[in-house]
Amino acid sequence: MEKNKLPRFVKIEGGNCARFSNVMHMQYHRRLYDQVVAVDKEKLKLTDAVLAEWREAIDQEVELNKEATQSVHTARLVKLDAERDRLLTNFFGVIRIQKLSPVAALQEAAQRVEVIFKPYAGIQNEALEAESGHIAGMFEDAKKCTADLTTLGLTAVLSQLRTVNAEFEQLGATRRHEAVEAKRPSATAIRPKTDEALEFVVQHIQGSYLFSTVEADRLLIYSLAAEMNKITADFKASHKSSDAQKKKHPGDGGGKKPGGNPGGGNPGGGKKPDDGGKNPGGNPGGNPGGGGKTPDPGKDPGKDPEKEKELDEIEKMLTPLIPAFEKEIGDRPGSLSFAREVVGTGKDRRFKFYNTRTKVWTWATLRADGTLAPWGAEP
Repeated sequence: MEKNKLPRFVKIEGGNCARFSNVMHMQYHRRLYDQVVAVDKEKLKLTDAVLAEWREAIDQEVELNKEATQSVHTARLVKLDAERDRLLTNFFGVIRIQKLSPVAALQEAAQRVEVIFKPYAGIQNEALEAESGHIAGMFEDAKKCTADLTTLGLTAVLSQLRTVNAEFEQLGATRRHEAVEAKRPSATAIRPKTDEALEFVVQHIQGSYLFSTVEADRLLIYSLAAEMNKITADFKASHKSSDAQKKKHPGDGGGKKPGGNPGGGNPGGGKKPDDGGKNPGGNPGGNPGGGGKTPDPGKDPGKDPEKEKELDEIEKMLTPLIPAFEKEIGDRPGSLSFAREVVGTGKDRRFKFYNTRTKVWTWATLRADGTLAPWGAEP
């Protein structure tokens, strides 16, 4: 293109946003909408009705992403899961320590209990519902070694775990019931409408440039198209980077994955976690609580539907917290999006965000009051 000469036409690139996560799809449209409405709609040949249709579809996506967190039970569920993880860590830690006890009765009891509970090692890092099911399995297997559990002082720990897990499951059921009652349309129904509304707007903008005879207006529209393409490029880069991270570290990111033991058969005979080959018979010298979790060899942990489902839940939980977090760290509204990467557990859990404006990764953690707090540099 010659200096100071505008091209004959402009093309606003599509974002291939069908592959975006729900929250990223919503943020993408919000950013584009804000860019478009900042320009005189008369010059773009856009009507209030056309813009309102797009805005309504975006607002529906915002509400859909808020749905899980708007439940009054969500914060309590997060705390209950952290409490379950703490009790489980204590339970397995006591077994590990007492295996080294100089008191023969304690050492022998720990060795017997380890054989029964080895399949459950690391269930703290599983998907929420899977963890609930495996805890139920622990209660069944606990019936086989009540005397040894009493000797090790673990009866009270299991009793408290039973109480916490029961409350967690009850609250989860209540929240699911509320979601059904709300009868909101699904993301698969809403997102195509938002994309269609955007495409209609894009056609208006491109046509306005093509048929405008005012050089200043053409320059304005050309600049708008360039800004929209920059937003699209940023979101594509964010999505690509997030995908690359998941492929590079398929087992990382706090995604709860099954722990287990690649060894022999199941001497407990009761309910056992996940039938992915985790049996208590092998590796008798292993660590029942040390977090040495081995992904199910029959599954690709990077494609684990349970993990993806949990990340969807976390994404919904974090979405309404982002605006306040952006304000706290002094960033523009709509700059941050959840990168679907989590590390740590309980109160040490950290969430990764991508800043589409600065192209910088940001980590945050949850405060006790349920708000996001800056974590600092990437761990």
